[in-house]
Amino acid sequence: MGWSGKKAAAAGIAALVLPCAMATAAPVKVIPANEGIENVSVESDLFVDGLKAAKVTLSYTKKILADSVSTDDYRIEDRVITDVQVKGRDVTLILDCSNKLKDEPDWNSMEDLPYETQLLVTQTGDVSSANSKILYTGSYSVPTPRLSKPEIVEKFAEKSYVDNTTGLKFRYNIYQPEKYTSGWNYPLVIFIPDEHVNTDAAKATLLQGQGATVWATGQEQSKHKCLVIAVQYPLSTEQEYGPLVSDDGSMTSGIKAIRTLIDDLCKNYRIDRSRIYGVGQAQGADALMTLAEHYPGLFAGMLLVAPQKQSAAPDKLAGQKIWLQVS
Repeated sequence: MGWSGKKAAAAGIAALVLPCAMATAAPVKVIPANEGIENVSVESDLFVDGLKAAKVTLSYTKKILADSVSTDDYRIEDRVITDVQVKGRDVTLILDCSNKLKDEPDWNSMEDLPYETQLLVTQTGDVSSANSKILYTGSYSVPTPRLSKPEIVEKFAEKSYVDNTTGLKFRYNIYQPEKYTSGWNYPLVIFIPDEHVNTDAAKATLLQGQGATVWATGQEQSKHKCLVIAVQYPLSTEQEYGPLVSDDGSMTSGIKAIRTLIDDLCKNYRIDRSRIYGVGQAQGADALMTLAEHYPGLFAGMLLVAPQKQSAAPDKLAGQKIWLQVS
């Protein structure tokens, strides 16, 4: 570790008192970091551009002196460490999650989690124990465990839906509010993602970004409890039945199936039909726009991000509540 101001000051004080303490001071025991780090854990979170590691915690064999640790003592490839927090034996690295990660993965090749699955953490400097009797010295690299799905993702139940008319099948994930009761009619938010997650990978729609999960957070649910549906149109279904949306804005087999799903949900759950909201990105925005054109009274409001087609019947959208973002 480079000599920080605090460490340099500590060294100066030690030099002044050294003559009178020399007889009783115990030598500092130097331990390689690979022998001093007992455990590594990682905390993931979901951001607008996907799943990322947010915190990495290194647990040492002894309590750590907070002043002996700085962000310069560790390195994680392709990530920026913004802060270091010390609590007992644990040193937690806080990561910058505003940086854009590498290119979006091929979701159809993913068996589990996309994006970051594991990080390599390197201790590059020296870290002292709380009693200053032990010095854990770098350099040592250690992999984190594989990232796990965030708690918010696990709150969604995986379901599949089959259109009895065509046999078309697709996935969806559903969130039910805590203390869900049959004595209350809930709003429904239905999210349809872009075509990048037209895949068979489980929960892909929930891991690409926050389009669905944000509505299930405690902050949003405290303002308005609602059911949340995240649609996932598999690649296998797309290959058999065609794309979810068409260039001419017609009702494809996939959009028709989503329409019947909404009806079935309203029959099986306590849903207020006057408060059904659509949230869609690219392909999803196109699908919702098509539904709104053919069923003008279906949605109480829509949030459409980056639709790729022009409205086939703009007059039917007149008067509907739509927040549309294009860039």
